[in-house]
Amino acid sequence: MKKGDAHRRISSAQGAAWPAWLFDLAREYDRIGDVYHAVKLCKRVVKQVPAWAEPCAFLAEIYLRRREWKPALHYALATLQRQANHERAREIGTMAAMAQRQWALARRLAGSRHLDWCRPSVRLVCLNPGTRPEVLTARTRAIGQTVIESVPQPSSGYRYGDVVLTGWSPIAMQVSRGRRIEVLPVWKCLFRSRFLTYSVVLATADAEHIEAMRQLCRHEGIGFDNWSMAVRQIAPLDGSRPAELYDRTIFGRTSSRGHTLVALASPRKGKVWRTLQHWHVITGADYYGLTRHE
Repeated sequence: MKKGDAHRRISSAQGAAWPAWLFDLAREYDRIGDVYHAVKLCKRVVKQVPAWAEPCAFLAEIYLRRREWKPALHYALATLQRQANHERAREIGTMAAMAQRQWALARRLAGSRHLDWCRPSVRLVCLNPGTRPEVLTARTRAIGQTVIESVPQPSSGYRYGDVVLTGWSPIAMQVSRGRRIEVLPVWKCLFRSRFLTYSVVLATADAEHIEAMRQLCRHEGIGFDNWSMAVRQIAPLDGSRPAELYDRTIFGRTSSRGHTLVALASPRKGKVWRTLQHWHVITGADYYGLTRHE
């Protein structure tokens, strides 16, 4: 549907003043990317039918996509006033409150889900889902909050240890070892990590040597990720063909055959140097090309 067609349809709908028809047009405008008219029509429907929850929920969804947290919270609460069991509005309201650091309101909106998220568990999250998606592991901290435990690519705008805002509705499924795992979108960085990102090439591809580096990093409190193996498959929720979202080519740097490109994250470069030296003594393998990424 073109914008000109949508304008002609809205002209005929204005005479009828049929809220359901206007709401359908609002959703059509949103589908073709005309957010201005979608919002304008939705707000008109809200005025005409104040008790109808769905237009408010639709506005909350639009403002969530735009990261406009104040109106997203307003319309999420308006939806819940009209329909108390609207789960998506409850999720959007929780995220919008969390983004504005209204912690008590976020916990109240989350209800029983807050207790589930307080128990630490491993999650999969997707950074920049609409532009440059990257799937990483994270650990739950509180409702809507997860801590990134992989080392993100340098261009992502995120760091190892960042506390990020997520909801609880998955956008896709990760296929790992025959299991389908939910992937949650990241909406915002809530607390910035002090960890800096480094990359280095290990002159070995021996699995025991790579595992030795992983264990040393864990002991020293350094983030570790094997970027040479950073090919992660993600599948849509409908179970259709998996689409690759995270590939080694995004780093603009590949390691030689038999060598391994790894990422390290630490607040201090000296700690990274010492860990690499210890690894060299333990394994006898060399390394080169230590680089700090901004």
